[in-house]
Amino acid sequence: MDIDLGSKKREDFVRNSWEDSKLKNKVYDLIKRMSNKTGISIPNRYLPEVKVTKLNSNGYDNLINTIYISKKDLNSGVLLGEEIGHFLRSAGLRIAEDTKKGRLGKLLSQYKFKKGSNLLPNEKFNFKTNYTGEFFGYLGQILLKKVSNPKDNLDFTSDYKPYDLKKIIPTIRKIKGETRKLIEDYYKEKYPEGKTQQETEEYIMKLFSHRNDITAHQRPYYFASILDLDKIDLKELYELDDKEVRLRFFRKDAKYDLNKSSEGKVKRLSLEGKVISIIAIGIGLLFLSNNLTGNVISNLNKTNSNILGAVLFIIGLIGLLISNKKDNKD
Repeated sequence: MDIDLGSKKREDFVRNSWEDSKLKNKVYDLIKRMSNKTGISIPNRYLPEVKVTKLNSNGYDNLINTIYISKKDLNSGVLLGEEIGHFLRSAGLRIAEDTKKGRLGKLLSQYKFKKGSNLLPNEKFNFKTNYTGEFFGYLGQILLKKVSNPKDNLDFTSDYKPYDLKKIIPTIRKIKGETRKLIEDYYKEKYPEGKTQQETEEYIMKLFSHRNDITAHQRPYYFASILDLDKIDLKELYELDDKEVRLRFFRKDAKYDLNKSSEGKVKRLSLEGKVISIIAIGIGLLFLSNNLTGNVISNLNKTNSNILGAVLFIIGLIGLLISNKKDNKD
């Protein structure tokens, strides 16, 4: 999981240099094999810090490019794969960003990175971004299993299996309906039989947590689990922006050809809408022009011509605004 350490003290982490060094060597070896599998060439300056924690949680902290692994999970292929998967995703996006910047931009990025700034300084957190991150986390588990060998002594057994899509949607709807009913009754001071007010609050929070787990983990995990790795260029996948990843792969009929539009007909309709809107604005301006009179346009007088021009101009503007909003919507 992508970790947020804001609520935890960094003193909670073990500072045993021997343990850290041993785990770091192990993780770097696994990163090398996984990056070779994906085709991503990771510069040494982008390799993460690796820390053993005394907390029962694991994570990748993107802010300081650090992987944290609990002492009890040092041989968990599932958790190591998950966190390395998050790191590879961040590294892939950074490399893609550096490629666009040119030499000077790369040097500036290196300087900022060494100063401990975010690996992706312009990335703004939102829930959809988090969903995409978990997709790559589960993909990391799959990739690590493919590149590991018995000498690694990694355990890939896990009780956490992604739901099938047929179960995900009905479960979310059921939780949503139950939560709404509980909240409505709660404000009327009506609590489920046998439950106190505090127990009801705790149960509502439990439902919210369960729904969030399904949305943030189960759904992305499911789509990663059905991905056909033989049909996709993994390097291009790891460098693809979040929205494009969701449009192409958060669906049963995944769009593997990255040279083709992910939105297909929708994208074409959006373009046609823009063209029609521009034409409407152009015609509207012609009708509003002083050069056109009622004599030129059939039996329309100048007043009617101006009204028609204004209507077409406004319709065209509204059409452009709607098209742009749809294109920018994530």
